[in-house]
Amino acid sequence: MTGCRLNILMQYGSLPAIAEKNDFFYFLKIKLSAMNTTHLHMLLNHFPVIGTLIGSMLLLWGILRRQQQQSNAGAVILVLMAIIAVPVF
Repeated sequence: MTGCRLNILMQYGSLPAIAEKNDFFYFLKIKLSAMNTTHLHMLLNHFPVIGTLIGSMLLLWGILRRQQQQSNAGAVILVLMAIIAVPVF
């Protein structure tokens, strides 16, 4: 038995019903079904931090250079990072 299946068997007691052995995406479905909110938090945790820095720098650069497109791009990045920060919190 592979390590992935063994981990799921130890965690859930059986393999998920969505993972059929004849299915081409068998291992992908097992991995996705084993993801919980902690994994989602760890996946999204770094986007708001790094994105806010990049968005702020781009917004400031656009304001200093008086380029509307760069300012708009920086503002959009900041709004997206604020939206992503909600599920991370």
